Amino acid sequence: MVIKLKCKHCGHALSNNSPICPHCGMLMSEEQLKRRKELNGYNNPYMQRLNKLNEEKLKYKIEENEEHINIGAIIVIIAIVLIVILIAILLNG
Repeated sequence: MVIKLKCKHCGHALSNNSPICPHCGMLMSEEQLKRRKELNGYNNPYMQRLNKLNEEKLKYKIEENEEHINIGAIIVIIAIVLIVILIAILLNG
């Protein structure tokens, strides 16, 4: 039995050999990726490519979150320094 998955973005049929829609270029949804793994098995070239794509996607998300944390930390430090300066001016003024 062949089950065809459709792209969540454009509705076109997805390839059995790629996690990317051949029509619009969008990556399959997490639900579709899980279903594709169940249909194709876990130890084949397709799944190895898919796992590599997921690892790269996760790595990018981790790096993106680290950038947000760094910017947030800088903003907090600047705010604390400004509060300390303001308190010092009010106490000495």
